[in-house]
Amino acid sequence: MPSWRAILIFKRVRKLYFAYNILLQNKKYTRKRKFWVRPMFTQRMRHLQGASDNLVVEMQTTDREKFFNYFRVTPELFEELLSLVGPLIEKQELCRVPISSRTRLQLVLRWLASGDSMASLSYAFRIGANTASKIIIDVTFR
Repeated sequence: MPSWRAILIFKRVRKLYFAYNILLQNKKYTRKRKFWVRPMFTQRMRHLQGASDNLVVEMQTTDREKFFNYFRVTPELFEELLSLVGPLIEKQELCRVPISSRTRLQLVLRWLASGDSMASLSYAFRIGANTASKIIIDVTFR
């Protein structure tokens, strides 16, 4: 049989538990976002250091073999694909500048050619991993 002290402690713990639950229900605990877009994934950084605006452009103009090795399509075929699917995968500008259809197609082709992880593609193209995943789903199933 429990002692009277154990019973008192149990009752106090139970009261604290119910008080805590009432407090949680009255207060909405939401985490504030630190960033809308991480600084390393901004439009400016994407143009300065992202693969789409630097590495790919250099390969397309100077080293066609590396371009083919990177995407598994020739630069001409890439441009033809972009002209066909570009209008379908283009996003409208609402509150910020969207990721271009060229970058979206390059991301998907790179993923198909290499099978890289979303994190790897995210760092290479300077976009969020979740954004990369959504782009791949959106473009491949459109």
